[in-house]
Amino acid sequence: MTQIESVKTIVIDTLKTKPSRVVFVDIDGPMIPFSLFLIDRMASLKRTIAPIPVAVLNRLCERSGAKIVFNTTHNISLSDAPDIDVACVNAGLNPEYIHPDKVTLYPSLERGDSVVEWLRRHPETTDWIAFDDARFTDADNLIWIDPDAGLHLGHLNLALDRWNCTQFIIL
Repeated sequence: MTQIESVKTIVIDTLKTKPSRVVFVDIDGPMIPFSLFLIDRMASLKRTIAPIPVAVLNRLCERSGAKIVFNTTHNISLSDAPDIDVACVNAGLNPEYIHPDKVTLYPSLERGDSVVEWLRRHPETTDWIAFDDARFTDADNLIWIDPDAGLHLGHLNLALDRWNCTQFIIL
């Protein structure tokens, strides 16, 4: 095989393989905005997920092919509340968008260390972003979420733009 044929094969193989993208999601703040406590002061303990953040994740995964990994204190199971993936699915999240290895080691490890550790176990991941209200890294991968407002359309379009995907436009 010539050098040009070899390069063509690499390019064709790369085009056939979709990027493996992951969205690390915090729950309190992004998915359970603090403003939700005006309606239900126990929203976090009951794992009451707001509908707009769920719609954002569904659209992001639909357009980008990303999978969701939870990087949150809600990774800990509670006896009187559903596991966080179940709570999100109950709120309308498409279960197909959740990565098979769905949680990081947070809070056993620091938030940023948990992401690094998860990525080390998944070298197939080509790109990632994190929706979080904690500024755990200076990397451009972090999309900071105002915990009072939660995850919204602006964050969806910012993530889509970072991944060169078509933004969601409201007319």
